[in-house]
This record gives sequence, C-alpha cells and structure tokens, in this order.
Amino acid sequence: MMRIQSPPPAPTFASITQSSDWTGTVEEVEGRFVTKLIDGIDTIFDRRTNLPYNGKMEILDDNGMISGKLHLVNGRMNGEELYYENGLVTERNLWENGKFVRSLKAK
Repeated sequence: MMRIQSPPPAPTFASITQSSDWTGTVEEVEGRFVTKLIDGIDTIFDRRTNLPYNGKMEILDDNGMISGKLHLVNGRMNGEELYYENGLVTERNLWENGKFVRSLKAK
C-alpha cells in the first residue's frame, strides 16, 4: 500500500523567527532593530533578517547599567516590561500581543 504524505504547513512568523536574548544600549537597539506599524501595533523586526524578533531584550544606559527589560513575541511586546533607575525597578507594565494591558506596582 502506498502512503501519500501531506506537504508540511506553510511557515508562520512564529515558526520562522528565532527566540533569543539580546542586550545593548538604545543606540545599539536602533542599529539592530526597526519598528514597523503592523495592524496598528508597533512590531519590532531584526534588520539583518527582516523577521519579527522573538525573545527578551535588556536595554542598558550609557554606563552599562540596566535601564529596561521587555519580552517580544512575533515582534510585539508581551508580558512584563520593566524600567530601572540605579538598579531599582521604577515602573512595571503588562503587555499582551503588543497591546498595553495595565501598569503594575513597582517592586
């Protein structure tokens, strides 16, 4: 009996983008990534691949201290976004699929 295999599904953003962690300054972010407005939502793309970025980002100030953390899924902010001053969390926000959900109490 001959078996016929179905073709693999077409790739989606989620299946063709890679997940990673990235750390750098604001200047480095602007050099490596570009923000595009997709369906009214800011979406972060890697300039090298032109694919939406998946993973965590840590933004450093000019002294190398952490100033922000965020997580992106398919280029859109998802989960907790943190802002820091002098190593302390000063602001926390919650995002879902690129849409602001609410502010959270800073720890």
